[in-house]
Amino acid sequence: MAALSLCDSPFTFTRHVLCSHISTIGSFQVFDQALVMTNGGPGVATTTLVLYIYQVGFQAYHMGYASAVAWVLFAIVFVFTMCQFWLQRRFVTYE
Repeated sequence: MAALSLCDSPFTFTRHVLCSHISTIGSFQVFDQALVMTNGGPGVATTTLVLYIYQVGFQAYHMGYASAVAWVLFAIVFVFTMCQFWLQRRFVTYE
């Protein structure tokens, strides 16, 4: 039997790409689990970008730096969202 490839159909490829984009965007937004369970520790092993923004802005009171990091997070999520819209327009057809 021949092995099935990732691109057997456009729908399969689109589903895998969109699910990976949604999972990636969701992983950038993890905050409460890391704060409640470990507070970013041990060391910085479970410090996510959103938790880092919180720690810098509200615990160290460096609001300007935290705001700059938040803009970087916004840019990253924006790029992933635009890629997702582009892939949706490319592979989804309404007939």
